Amino acid sequence: MSDTQMLTREQRNMLKQFLPGFKLVRSGSVEEQDMFWENIFTQWFTAWPERAVHYSGAPQEQDLSDLQQVLLKFAIQCRQRIKSFIYANTIGRETRLVSSTLNDFFKVKKLVSVDAAMMAYSVSIIHCDISLVVLNNLLGFSHSAYVKFNVLTPRQAVLAMSQSGRTGCPSKRPKLVRHTLLDPNQPSNHVDRHRIFSLQRSGQVGLRTSYIPTSLPEKEDKDIPARTLPTGADPTAHTDNDPWNETEYFDPACEVDDAFGVPEVPTAEKRRRRTAGDNPMSLWLPERQTYVNEFIRLEGRSQGADTQCKCGSHDAVFRCQDCFSVELTCRSCAVGSHLNSPLHRIKEWRDGFFHPVSLKSMGLRIQLGHPPGTTCRNPRPAFGDNFVIIDIHVIHLVGLDFCGCEHEVSHFKQLLRARLFPSTVTDPRTAATFAVLESFHILLFESKISAYEFFHGLARRTDNTGITPIRDCYSVFLRIVYQWKNIKALKRSGCGHNPAGVDATQNGDLAVLCPACPHPGKNLPDDWKNSPEQWKFGLFLAIDANFRLKRRMVSSDIRDPGLSQGWGYFVEEKEYKCYLRANGETVQEKSSCVSHNTVNMADTKSEKGLAATGVGTVDCARHDMKLANGVGDLQKGEKYLNMDYLVFSALARFSTLSTINFSYDIACQWHKKLWDRLPMLPSHLQFDRDGKTINYFVPKFHLAVHIEICQTQFSFNWTPGVGRTDGEAPERSWANINRVASSTKEMGPGARRDTLNDHFSDWNWKKVTGLGKVMLRKITEAVVVEKEHRLALWELEGSINESETGAASLAAWRTEIEIWEKDHSQRNPFQSRVDAMTQAAVRLKLAQRDAKELEDGSAISLHAEVTCSVLISTGIDLEDAQRRLRVDSSALGQHSTDIQRTKILTRRNALQRRLDAWTDIQRLYMPAVPNLRTSASLPTHANGDNSGCPVPDLTSGKAEDFQLLLPSEICDIVPCDKTLLGTEWSLRLAQANDALNDCCSQIRLRRQLYQFKVQHLRGQGPNTCARKTLDTVEERLTLSHAKYVSAREALVSLARHLDRIGWEHKLQPLKKAHLRPIGDFSQQTQGTAIMSWIWLTQGISSDDTEGMQESLRVEWCKARARRNRWSEEIQLLLEEMQHILPEYQEGLIAYARRQAHIRRGLVAAFAEHWKRVPHLVASNSDTDPCTDDFDEGISLDAPPCEYIEGPDE
Repeated sequence: MSDTQMLTREQRNMLKQFLPGFKLVRSGSVEEQDMFWENIFTQWFTAWPERAVHYSGAPQEQDLSDLQQVLLKFAIQCRQRIKSFIYANTIGRETRLVSSTLNDFFKVKKLVSVDAAMMAYSVSIIHCDISLVVLNNLLGFSHSAYVKFNVLTPRQAVLAMSQSGRTGCPSKRPKLVRHTLLDPNQPSNHVDRHRIFSLQRSGQVGLRTSYIPTSLPEKEDKDIPARTLPTGADPTAHTDNDPWNETEYFDPACEVDDAFGVPEVPTAEKRRRRTAGDNPMSLWLPERQTYVNEFIRLEGRSQGADTQCKCGSHDAVFRCQDCFSVELTCRSCAVGSHLNSPLHRIKEWRDGFFHPVSLKSMGLRIQLGHPPGTTCRNPRPAFGDNFVIIDIHVIHLVGLDFCGCEHEVSHFKQLLRARLFPSTVTDPRTAATFAVLESFHILLFESKISAYEFFHGLARRTDNTGITPIRDCYSVFLRIVYQWKNIKALKRSGCGHNPAGVDATQNGDLAVLCPACPHPGKNLPDDWKNSPEQWKFGLFLAIDANFRLKRRMVSSDIRDPGLSQGWGYFVEEKEYKCYLRANGETVQEKSSCVSHNTVNMADTKSEKGLAATGVGTVDCARHDMKLANGVGDLQKGEKYLNMDYLVFSALARFSTLSTINFSYDIACQWHKKLWDRLPMLPSHLQFDRDGKTINYFVPKFHLAVHIEICQTQFSFNWTPGVGRTDGEAPERSWANINRVASSTKEMGPGARRDTLNDHFSDWNWKKVTGLGKVMLRKITEAVVVEKEHRLALWELEGSINESETGAASLAAWRTEIEIWEKDHSQRNPFQSRVDAMTQAAVRLKLAQRDAKELEDGSAISLHAEVTCSVLISTGIDLEDAQRRLRVDSSALGQHSTDIQRTKILTRRNALQRRLDAWTDIQRLYMPAVPNLRTSASLPTHANGDNSGCPVPDLTSGKAEDFQLLLPSEICDIVPCDKTLLGTEWSLRLAQANDALNDCCSQIRLRRQLYQFKVQHLRGQGPNTCARKTLDTVEERLTLSHAKYVSAREALVSLARHLDRIGWEHKLQPLKKAHLRPIGDFSQQTQGTAIMSWIWLTQGISSDDTEGMQESLRVEWCKARARRNRWSEEIQLLLEEMQHILPEYQEGLIAYARRQAHIRRGLVAAFAEHWKRVPHLVASNSDTDPCTDDFDEGISLDAPPCEYIEGPDE
């Protein structure tokens, strides 16, 4: 095939990746050829009757050309739906190649099958399996047996690709399933061979074969109707004796054409058959009695009554519950074997069962200060010789001796060296093992268990009957835990390696820092200030408040000052309170955006009985970690006064950075006078913003409730240099910390701050240890999605550049957005400059047009008072009146009163008179309507929109069911004047906008009423009234929904005759599921949660040219921004990875060996996770069709810079 030489090597390699293995076939007879081609074209025209042409015999060359042209058009149509990349430079060449293959198919002895050739052709056109599905189903031909298949239209093919997902999007790894009946003579309930072609992760096509009984019902897809072979097709035409079946497998070693010579791809192993072991519970159930018997056996001595101790004694009656062995020993052996484990639990066989005994009663004493088994020359028993040790299993009463010889150290030190935490530093009588404290500490983080619950659980394990008295050590245990957590935090912070000790600890030193954030002098290159891309070293701060973490007026700072005042995440309390007292009279300005309660009610939040109404926090917005000295109590609401102090206290460590990004749900208001309030802060918190870039954002989830100008000015999506940051980091951590709110609410101020500090440290540490996998997941996703958006932008720009006007507009748009990115004071390119037209505005515009026509004498009116625009607008008003009357009439019950029925009848009569007058005028402008009303071709429209409105009964004769027959209803049946069509188009467009706005207003009102009802109303009477009000709002919402659906149906009909396009992207089909509040994701998982489109739509202009141009401009700006944000995300992640590695390498020289070992392990683990990242990023930019200024990457292999020592977890 000479045409193959036209393909480049890259194109041939591309084809190799996607073509499955195939068989070489022998040619058949002329009759078989004719039947084969008749089958092909019959199936094609069965699917698309509009292309039906009778073919007799084998197709001619022109027929093949027609088929190729249809395939090409279909491919181009599909690309918009599946967002695929068209290899335009190969279309013409591959068309000739396929033409040659088809013409030569029956002329050579060995050649590639038509299936494979058509797959090659389809893959060369579209980089997706969708055309492969259509073309294989289209051919419907198998060389070995009859194939059952579905013939798909282009629309159905798109739906077929999304079968594996529920989002309506094309599947990431589509599959083609071919069902082949093994024996055509067998009944249909026999066995099918299923051959599944699937796109593997490597980009190659895999093949898997399975055998499934056809008697099992197959899953039906309602959107894709199945089609069978045409009547004339013979399913048994190809039998085992058919010469088509004389096949031989292709040998990969043979030299064949590069366009098709691809060896078969190995496929995954067959699915493992399920065994009985896959249901372990069913295996366990028959053995329950055995388990019970073994439990009972352990209650006895198990080894018989005459078992001797291994030392030869006959009194082997003691068993240890904590040793692995269950053998019985004598008293002396039991004591001797537990010199190194004095806290094991012992039981004695007495009176026919085991009694719990203590090792102390058996004579074992714990000697501190000396090796186990040795005694001190001057032992000093603990006070009262009843020392209590709280262990991980039970609470022990032991005999303990302190060392009193010349090596004596203080008693509490002796306990600490034995890994026992003493209750006091003077004459301790109680201690807790390090094991129980470590266990409780982890359980506290993971399950939020309280010390009360944990301690009383130990007490019950000690004696679950309540017979044996147990010393009440709860308050002692609480104090020990409190001290333990503080010591552990000091140890982790490096205080043990600081010659100055604990007294040298500074504010924020006990916090676990985010290693991925930029820390000047710690994990940034020496020359980072000279980099032209300062946005890569930007700090992202997320600000928020939590009013669940309140504290009652319990204790005081004098009685409970806390152990780490300002050393952790909370600010230093004395200075903070002094600042608040000095500026407490500052008046907070009201919101100029929507009515934010956070702003307007900051001074009105209830504080009765509360010392703190909640906490304000500052987080790392990209990595979801609390910042040191970024947390503080709130006294009322979320006042600027409090939040300013917390923000600049957290920012003190980053004062040398040149780019700061603030994310706050009220940033649009908070930032206005921020720098005017700055002088009120203490001197050490003053911030020099000269030469710095300060950006303000509203988190993505909160942005939708702001006014339109805020949605563009404070959006993460449209601002350069922020990647895919969403700003919602604080919201994710509240679910974790809110679980301790009930316990911290009753604590004193110091204990509460220390407890929350401890939980914040654990949250940060878990985030730190997960950075390896999280960063890899994020950058893998970013590389893939960035390429998709790059290709989408390239396609969009290609379509715009097709005309000179479009190219000029694109250049102007690019210049405008680049100017705005440098100076946000310029006009925002993401804001639409065409307002949505309301019905009132459209009617005014039409009236002005009528007035102008009357003035210049060009008006053509068939009625002295009613123009065509008045006719159509009145008809739409009548339609609304009919809809309201149908709703009210259907609401009448069987026991409605005479007054209710009279009101409905009066309204119906008035409406009928209006209809009669309107139809008289309608005859003048639409003379075909009277004949249409009496004909059998009267259009019928059943309201199938599922809006809840009653469907009109056209046979009832009532006024509310009368058909108005506006132009949109009859334009498909009889010709209509373009003026009437255009007038209704403008009015329907405005009606749809008004209805959509009404829906949004009613949804907001419904939610506010419901929240008010839940929070404030109690009792049957108030709730009944509230329920009635909610029903009224629901009824209005239903009417607005039905009005929108009716308007959109009219627009769909009118658009076909007026050639209007583009409007349907913003006025989408409206379902009941879309009528939900902004934050209602109750029917979706968090991973697939999306906002209803009704909150995202923009207005549609009645001026199509202006509206479409503006819509296209805004869409291009957004597409460019999406591509840029994902590209920035890749570069930010690469930069953050470089921050993390040296951050942990610092542990090699700064901390103890165990800490250094942990960090060495983290460095190795993270480096292993990220070793393929440079290759991944590099491969993503190899085929970049629209390279911009975001292609430079960062090598993870770059040598680390010199770093100075700094605090870390």
